[in-house]
Amino acid sequence: INWSIAAAPDNTCQQNGSTGNVQVASGQNVTYQGATALSQFAVVFPATSTPFASAVINSPNGTATSAGAFNGTAGTAYTYSSLTINNRTCSNPGSLGLIMR
Repeated sequence: INWSIAAAPDNTCQQNGSTGNVQVASGQNVTYQGATALSQFAVVFPATSTPFASAVINSPNGTATSAGAFNGTAGTAYTYSSLTINNRTCSNPGSLGLIMR
C-alpha cells in the first residue's frame, strides 16, 4: 500500500487525504511517498511502539520509501511521534498513523 503524505500551509499534515489514522492489514507492505514533488520527509514512530523494523522512515530526497511489512496487534493504533515534510514539522503527528486490522 502506498501512503501519500502532504503538508498544508498551516503545518497540519495529511496521509491519503485524511488527518486521521488509516487501517492496514497485518503483513501488508507500506510505502511512504510525497503527495507532490518533495525534497524531504521523515515519519517517526515512538521507539517503544512501532509496527515496522525501524521507528524512522526517512527520505532525504523525497523518493518513495518502503517501511516494510506492517506488523502489530489487531485494533491497535500506531500514531506518529513526529512527521516532517519539506523540512517543516507537522503540527498534528499524534492524530496520524496506522491502525492494525
